[in-house]
Amino acid sequence: MNKETRSIIRNLQNTLSGEPWFGRAVYPILEEAESNDWREIDPNNHTWKNGMGEFRKIQEQIVSILETKEDSFLKEIVPGREFNFRFMLNGLIRHNIYHAGQVAYLNKMLC
Repeated sequence: MNKETRSIIRNLQNTLSGEPWFGRAVYPILEEAESNDWREIDPNNHTWKNGMGEFRKIQEQIVSILETKEDSFLKEIVPGREFNFRFMLNGLIRHNIYHAGQVAYLNKMLC
């Protein structure tokens, strides 16, 4: 694993549970929202707690896969897409930040 891939992993993990530049990390914001009794799709399967568990699991899987890669992998085109893994992974980080901001804003409005 090379320098750029490690940087992407650090940025991803920092946005999820660290002290990111934009404010609070994604996990603490989402964990707070559980107390606001968000509407559940199917109370037997789709609880906020289960959704958070799945989200964490997927993020950990992404990091585990990235830890096995070299930087050259980042130039490869994502199957079925017209962009490379570098573009996608940096977009994933921005996506997490964007939605964390939305949840934090809604959470503040409800409190």
